Amino acid sequence: MTRVEFSEQQFMKWVKFVGGLKHSVFRTAKNKLFPSHTLHVSKKHGKGGFSSIQAAIDSLPFINVVRVVIKVHAGVYT
Repeated sequence: MTRVEFSEQQFMKWVKFVGGLKHSVFRTAKNKLFPSHTLHVSKKHGKGGFSSIQAAIDSLPFINVVRVVIKVHAGVYT
């Protein structure tokens, strides 16, 4: 197998993997109102997964291919 064939094979594996996720990268979005992942930010301990908005953003991968909603609960964030 040549290097190009190997690269194409690995790319197709990635396409199949991404196609199995609950989002649409390669086709028309059917779930336009529903995110694939939701993060919660809250100043109150135990209310959300994160206590700062930046921490929620930093938890996402550098290359993100799914819709993510960050819900920010009431409070003052600095």
